[in-house]
Formats: sequence, C-alpha cells, structure tokens
Amino acid sequence: MDFEYRNILKAPLSEEELLGLANLGGISIVDLINKKSKGFKDLKIDPLKISINEAVNIIMENPRTMIRPLFSDGSSIVTGFKEKEVEVLAASQ
Repeated sequence: MDFEYRNILKAPLSEEELLGLANLGGISIVDLINKKSKGFKDLKIDPLKISINEAVNIIMENPRTMIRPLFSDGSSIVTGFKEKEVEVLAASQ
C-alpha cells in the first residue's frame, strides 16, 4: 500500500480535513479524539459532553489528542492499530 505520511504536529489538519475524515469513516468528529490519551486527559473535559465544534477545536489546538495512526484510501478510514483492517484497506487499492 502506498501512503503519504503526514506529521500532524508539523502540518495540523484543517477543520475541513477533520470533518472530511469523520465523514469518510461514517463517524462523528468526536470519535476521532483519543479519550485515553494523556493530552486529552490533561484537558479535564468530560468526553460525553463534547460538541462537534469543541472536538474540532480540541484536535486543532492539541493534535496529539487525535487517534493515530489514521489510514485513508480516500473513500474510507481505519483509525488506530488495527492491522487486519489496514490490510483490507490496502488490498482494496
């Protein structure tokens, strides 16, 4: 699978990109936040009370709060370390 690596700390995602990724995955942008990450825990925010706008701001201001790695083929996404799902995504190329 050919892929493009993007360091989101050096090249953060825009609001449009974040919303697009969530849309590809059929998930809420809130689901792109790694609620177990130290970065998110340090914010002391109730994960059950995050709005879409708050989620966008959280990820844009604290990119380390986003679930990583994230793989996309342009039509779907795989978040986290899910080897079998990444293999399926790669095979669909």
